[in-house]
Formats: sequence, structure tokens, C-alpha cells
Amino acid sequence: MSQASTIIAIIWAILCSISIIIWLWFGNTDNYFYIYYSTFLGFITALATMLFCFRNLSNFAATDPIGKAWWFLSRGLLFWTVGSFSYFLYPLIHAGEQTPFPWYSDIGYLMFMPFALFTLMTLRMNTNVAAPFKAWIAAFIVAMTISGLALVV
Repeated sequence: MSQASTIIAIIWAILCSISIIIWLWFGNTDNYFYIYYSTFLGFITALATMLFCFRNLSNFAATDPIGKAWWFLSRGLLFWTVGSFSYFLYPLIHAGEQTPFPWYSDIGYLMFMPFALFTLMTLRMNTNVAAPFKAWIAAFIVAMTISGLALVV
């Protein structure tokens, strides 16, 4: 594990521990605290991951295929972080109201997917890895199942 990964893991553990300590110390605290804290934790996680990806991107040349994959992943995480920030901001601006669905944050979350797919396609094309036909069928079945569940819910 690299030094940056270790630092991120330590910060994450500290932030999670704060929530447990507050729960143990104050008992059943206000529900708004948990809404604010969980959305803040989601934003901080997305931000740290995005910064970690941009840092890794700087280790590769512009023409390196793996660098292109990091480029796509970094941009996707940038959108995710912006979406997470707007999701975190809504309850603060609107006096603790739950963030509605759909909301502008969903644009950021949804924009992550194309960049994640471009990342995987770039890695697949440049690392000489071929998925067997059974893996394509399994992926298709999983994607259709998730899409069907999303339409039902």
C-alpha cells in the first residue's frame, strides 16, 4: 500500500470513528446530524478518490495508454465529486430537507458511468486482455437485471 493510500485509509477511519464516538457520547442525536455527516463523508470520500486519481495520472505520459485510462477515470470521478458536493449542499441550504430525486447531483453521478466505461475499454484495448464469451453474456444479464430493477423501483 502506498503512502497516499495509507493516509486516505487513516483519514477515513478517523472520520468514521468520529461518528461512532458522537453516537456513543450523546446517544440518540438529532437525525439531521446523521444526514449532514453522511453526505459530508460521501463528499470527502469522492474528493479524496478524485485527487488520488489525478495524482496517479501525473505519473504517466500523455501518450501512455494507461495514462489515458487514468485520465478517463479522473474525469469521471470529477463529475462524481461535483454530484456528491451538490447532494451534500442541498440539506444545508434548504434547512435540513432531504435531497429530492432527481436532483442536479444525479447528473454528476450519471456522468461517471461513460467515463468508467471508457476507462475499461481503454484498458482492455491496450493491455491485450480479452474477455471470454461467457463473461460478455454474464455482463449482459447483470446489466439487464439492474436496468429492469431500476425501472420497477
